[in-house]
Amino acid sequence: MRIAFVAVLSSLLCLSLACEDESVRERFSGTLSESSDRLDDGTAFARHAFRGAQGQRVSIVLESDGFDGYLGLFNSESEQLASESEQEGETRISWRLPKNDVYTVVVNTESQTYGAYRLRVDSE
Repeated sequence: MRIAFVAVLSSLLCLSLACEDESVRERFSGTLSESSDRLDDGTAFARHAFRGAQGQRVSIVLESDGFDGYLGLFNSESEQLASESEQEGETRISWRLPKNDVYTVVVNTESQTYGAYRLRVDSE
């Protein structure tokens, strides 16, 4: 019980203090399809979350052969921090995180095309 409490407390402190020594290395994969959630414009999207620290620079890369990708980076207050459309077969955001937070990456299609994708989030 005490060990679990220490682990939870440690995680909470990381959100409130700068945890620059903790690197981000997340891998996600998925498929955007006709049954995916929809944005107001009718395009398919998916969300993926990661924890980041103030001052960390992250690289977010989306790869898909099935659709032209669009990425959005949001903080926990749903404020959009960055976005990028596909350039030469890859969609990439490089961003310095403004605070300790749980961030959300939105993967979106630029049209009504679908397919599988791979998403990487790494601290630089």
